[in-house]
Amino acid sequence: MRIVPKTGLLSLLLVASAMAATERPLRIYLPQEVRVDGDSAELGAVGILLGEATLIEKARSISLGTFAVEGQALRVDRNTILSRLASSGIRSGQVQLLGAETVRIGRHEVTLSADRIVAYAQRYLENRLAEIKPAELNVIRPPQPLVLSADGGAAELAVTEDTQQGGGVRKIRVTVLQDGRPAGAEDVYFSVRYAVRRIVAAEELMPGTVLTSENIRVETVNSDQPEPSGWVVPYGMATRRRIAAEAAITDALLEPTQQPTVIRRRQNVLVRLDNGALIISATGEAMDDGRVGEIIRVRRGQRPDERTIVCRVLADGTVEPIL
Repeated sequence: MRIVPKTGLLSLLLVASAMAATERPLRIYLPQEVRVDGDSAELGAVGILLGEATLIEKARSISLGTFAVEGQALRVDRNTILSRLASSGIRSGQVQLLGAETVRIGRHEVTLSADRIVAYAQRYLENRLAEIKPAELNVIRPPQPLVLSADGGAAELAVTEDTQQGGGVRKIRVTVLQDGRPAGAEDVYFSVRYAVRRIVAAEELMPGTVLTSENIRVETVNSDQPEPSGWVVPYGMATRRRIAAEAAITDALLEPTQQPTVIRRRQNVLVRLDNGALIISATGEAMDDGRVGEIIRVRRGQRPDERTIVCRVLADGTVEPIL
């Protein structure tokens, strides 16, 4: 058995003490949650590093992860941190971790709320529809909030798409600009309804019935299409077919009131040509029935010299040739 002199033991203790002082641990305090700048989370920005300057300098720039999308949060536990330190040459025996077991790391960001995006889109749409103000303007598909980088500059909103989807649905795309560059976009869908007038049969209407204030009723309803400019109640129009009482009457069910027939087939007619300076008239035989404004054929002359001309029926019962 080898006996170590007291002087030798003292020397060993002094050496061990010096080595411990030389390799004092790197102490890292970890918060439960922290926010950082930039796209990468470095250890120096996440925890509080104490200890030897060379170890601190080496550990400070170690990356704990990268943010892939806006609004993302990284969760890093102690084992991950020790692994990253080891890969950079700092042994776990040199490190003392204090504080939280897991750190939640986020970025300094600005959240643009869905309400603000909706309000901007609605103001835009109301201005576009100012001349034909809708009766209803409802959001049927709201946007999601937009998370923006805090160092990207002030956020400005702009409408970059306005599309009618059919059925009264309007899609408004709101793009967010930071320093003049697009930083994100969200779509807002609106249901647009207009107050329009329509006519309803107050009683059963047979084909050819002329519309009056007694046999129709005017109602106001909501529609996905605005009322046509200049629309008037079609008094004086006639029905094309039978319409049941309380049924809505559309333009497709109406036609102008028929003018009376003023010329009958085989009737002798006066053909008159008036050019403003000279009036020429002659007789002929109508080959068709005709109402005012209609086009008919007229036979002129006798066989074998007869010929057919095309004429327009006038209100006084005469016809004028169409040259």
